[in-house]
Order: sequence, then structure tokens, then C-alpha cells
Amino acid sequence: MRVPLEPGPALASIAARAVAGVEEVDVTAGTVRRLVDLGAGPVPVTAQLTTAGVEVHLDGPGRPRAAPGGST
Repeated sequence: MRVPLEPGPALASIAARAVAGVEEVDVTAGTVRRLVDLGAGPVPVTAQLTTAGVEVHLDGPGRPRAAPGGST
């Protein structure tokens, strides 16, 4: 059985450990925004936490590079 995500406690935990200048947590909006290095430098990525799960979006230009021996 799949249990719904409770975003409030998850966001509170992430907010308590957020790294200034790298992560932004908006508990009210249910979002976590973080700079992630996708191979060509840092790209802002936003994760939206809801009871249905987590949805992740790239907020800027960027495309992950293939891992060695892999493809994109």
C-alpha cells in the first residue's frame, strides 16, 4: 500500500538543514529550490512536494551530460 507523502514535516526537515546560498525552502509553497551541477555548471532545480509525491523542474538552461559509458 502506498502512503501519501506529508510535505509539511519533510519540508521542515529540509529547511532546518538548508545551506544558505545553495538551497531555498518555501514551506508555504511546498517547494525546495537548489543549485545542482548537471555537468556544465550549476542549474537551479525546484522540487514541488505534495501529498501526491514530488515533481522536479529545471529552472534554467541546462541538460545533464551523459555519464561515462551512458547516454542522455
